[in-house]
Amino acid sequence: MSFRPVLAGALALIAAPALACQPLTRHFGICAEDTPWENGIWESAGDSDTLRLGDFAYEGFEDYLGHNPEQSIETERETLISEWQDTLVAIHALDSFDTPDLHLVRLIASRAWPDEPGFIEATMIAGAKERPGLRLMLRVTAPADTTPAELDTLSRSYAGLIRPAAPQEGN
Repeated sequence: MSFRPVLAGALALIAAPALACQPLTRHFGICAEDTPWENGIWESAGDSDTLRLGDFAYEGFEDYLGHNPEQSIETERETLISEWQDTLVAIHALDSFDTPDLHLVRLIASRAWPDEPGFIEATMIAGAKERPGLRLMLRVTAPADTTPAELDTLSRSYAGLIRPAAPQEGN
């Protein structure tokens, strides 16, 4: 099942209005009501949930390799690149962008595990604009035949659905 038909309307979701949100991690929610993401299949594991739509996986983690709130998010991205050298096939983009709630740095890369089919992935480190130090790794994993341009659109749209949760006492 392909998720590519969603690409046509995905850019409109980047600046989506406030929608009903559900928890993605401890401090972040995903606001997917009335979007194609609303109909995905959720899988729970550890610190976060994975949303699956066809061959595409959308994830968010607060506990991730290289997470260090005392470093910049750019440094965290460089740590990931260094740690992933064995699985990186090609780096297609290193960039940054903003959503209304987040500042993100992104790596779009083709990757492969030994003896497994390759894939393309957008990995983003997001910092909450209004809550310094609150960070999240977002990841969109797609089949290897997905183009970097398609993954650019999908990852920006996915990031646009993420909102920091309201601060709770003790957080």
